[in-house]
Amino acid sequence: MDINRIEVLIKAIELGSLSKAANEYLYTPSAASHILDEIESEIGIRFIKRSYKGIEVEKGCEQIVEKLKQILELKKEMVELAQEKQNNTAITIATYASLSKHVLPGIIKEFNTKFPHVRVNVAVSDNMKDFCKNNKVDILFSEQQDSEYGLWEPLITDSYVAVMPETDKALDNINKDDLDNYTLVVVNDGKVCSYLNDSKNNNIINVDSHDDSTAIHMVKAGIGVAVLPKLSLDTEDINCAELSPKLTRVLGLTYRKDDYENKCLLREFIKCIKSTIKG
Repeated sequence: MDINRIEVLIKAIELGSLSKAANEYLYTPSAASHILDEIESEIGIRFIKRSYKGIEVEKGCEQIVEKLKQILELKKEMVELAQEKQNNTAITIATYASLSKHVLPGIIKEFNTKFPHVRVNVAVSDNMKDFCKNNKVDILFSEQQDSEYGLWEPLITDSYVAVMPETDKALDNINKDDLDNYTLVVVNDGKVCSYLNDSKNNNIINVDSHDDSTAIHMVKAGIGVAVLPKLSLDTEDINCAELSPKLTRVLGLTYRKDDYENKCLLREFIKCIKSTIKG
């Protein structure tokens, strides 16, 4: 019996919905339904009631679900014991500075509640190609890399916004041409530079840094306006306006196929990234 599929089923029972569980684990609803059919077929009894309202455990079948939960708990214990035995209790993830500050802490905290003995190492850089070349990390959390490093799994689309001082009039959206009316604080971001490439604005402050916090502090000081991804922001002292036309980046996970298949902790960490971001 596939333990990963048991996880999907238990989550569906907790949520009362196959489709919600499918969404959380990046399955299609039909795939989640197929998982339930297979598990019931292996056990030899239909123990889940399905209706238009969702799913629930059939009366008298609660012990079956408890046994499935015990299987998951045993899996967790075995993973911890195996990793301790192999003295391989560390995972290294490479990501951008903005994600390491505003997204990764919540992921690591959630992971450590389940695997307190596993050390998570974080490598921060905007040049992921170096990590791809020397295989220093287990997983990249970034935009897709032009390499043969491993599997690429898109996870989230992050929109860029115009970041303005709190003292400025709040705007819901702003046209790209209207940015010429402001002093622009431009960070070393290829997407932003391409987006502003045809701008006639001469009032530009170039920030030679991949750390968006420098630009954010300049905006807060009233120096100008910056175009930054939403996931770089965690302050209430600024106003954000949606860009027209839109500018986005796709962030995802890159990892080696062999590592994913052979390292239980890596699979658990990837699952934690997905569930934390969706949560």
